Amino acid sequence: MKQLILICLTALSFSVNSMSQKPDIDIGDYSLFQTLWNLQFPKNANAKVTEYDKERMLPLNLNDTSNSEYNPKTYGLWQTIELASETGASCLDGSTYKFQVLRRARTSNIAFVFQGGGFCWNKQGCRTAKTLLTPFTHFDQALEEIIRRVNPFSFPANPSFILPEHRIKTQDWNIVYLPYCSQDLFIGNSVIDDNENEKRHYKGLQNATSVVTWVKNNWQKPGQMLITGSSAGGFGAILNYMSFRELLQPQKSYLLNDSGVITNITSQALEDNYNDPIKNNLKIFNPDKVFTYFENNSESFERKNLSSIYKVLSEKYPDDRLALSAFKNDAIVSTMYLLNDHEINRLPNQEDRIKIRNKLYKKNIEEHLIPILDNLDNFGYYFPSYRNLINSHTLNTIDFQNNNIEESNIRYKDFIDNILIETGSMMKEQEMDYYDEDLTRPIYGVPAMLNVPFDIANNLLGFNLISIFELYGDN
Repeated sequence: MKQLILICLTALSFSVNSMSQKPDIDIGDYSLFQTLWNLQFPKNANAKVTEYDKERMLPLNLNDTSNSEYNPKTYGLWQTIELASETGASCLDGSTYKFQVLRRARTSNIAFVFQGGGFCWNKQGCRTAKTLLTPFTHFDQALEEIIRRVNPFSFPANPSFILPEHRIKTQDWNIVYLPYCSQDLFIGNSVIDDNENEKRHYKGLQNATSVVTWVKNNWQKPGQMLITGSSAGGFGAILNYMSFRELLQPQKSYLLNDSGVITNITSQALEDNYNDPIKNNLKIFNPDKVFTYFENNSESFERKNLSSIYKVLSEKYPDDRLALSAFKNDAIVSTMYLLNDHEINRLPNQEDRIKIRNKLYKKNIEEHLIPILDNLDNFGYYFPSYRNLINSHTLNTIDFQNNNIEESNIRYKDFIDNILIETGSMMKEQEMDYYDEDLTRPIYGVPAMLNVPFDIANNLLGFNLISIFELYGDN
């Protein structure tokens, strides 16, 4: 009965599309006949991982190393894949790593979504993260159910969000959702023993490569591919883009990095030798395999200048459409970058510390990062000023509303559509000021009278994250 319903719905969707002005078949999509056939006889993998792949890539597994009863005939519903221990994948606490897949009968195209959720680099900070941010250090049943039923934190991937302001084409693709429970920006390859019967398993790199290995060994080669993520997931998306791109070899490929801003930032005194906490704290994750991989594939990569990653990807994949989006007044990211500025840290009021960090961070985006991206034809950017949600951190979280750049009458959805649909120049947009209306109504459709309790809740979340970084950052 379920298969009959799926067949009817599939035929209906083709009928609706045939009456629209959009083309019926895009790269990677199947015909109506093939789609109906797939419902009963799913396509098998046609380009599994080989010994050659294993030799030239980051750590890969040749075999299907999952402990899950994956059903290839299950379309339109989330399935959880549990990776076997021999993959080396795990969460921060050493527990099993799991990820989610949502399969479509109509297309081979895939959207990979890296979940965000901060990062920790020392014993005290990780203990606090385990207490306050449990879903980001251990994959539990509650998180699995959230992803299965709602998946509210990544609307570019959310297939159930049908408001026209938020509809983008990847919502009709196969979706792979990578939960974030390793606290290492998806590049970790180390285990730290804290000598108290407690270990920190930074295995984000193995998590990511095990996921893409499973996809290659179980699904068709994608016609199109999107790699995206927000916050720590944005870092994961851009830092794993090359390895995913090389392994899966899609005809068209896209990157949307939301708020995983990689830049070189200086202290309040603008000292060239500023002790950048992100660069320093990455060492604890042992990202050497990732950086060596970049060096082996591009002469433009510089370990001492991580913002060289933009040029690396742009040069290596000139036909790909790559993009970065972030708020200029992002209190979370500015705090991460300026943790070690002791002049700022001496200020007694957290709001004052945030204002100064935001000012320096905004200056860095405008004077350092944007000029880099302006020289890269296929790397777009979108930098609005502010949104009253999680201290103005991430654009893809909850919805796309209030991410617009009013000065240019540009919507954030226009920017995403430019990445995924158009073949012309990449959008490069920034907001030089923000308007009073940007300070209100953070959620689509929420009446103004309901904003007060929501503002308290969302800003509390933001300030909690900032407090964690401040408390345990300079260690």
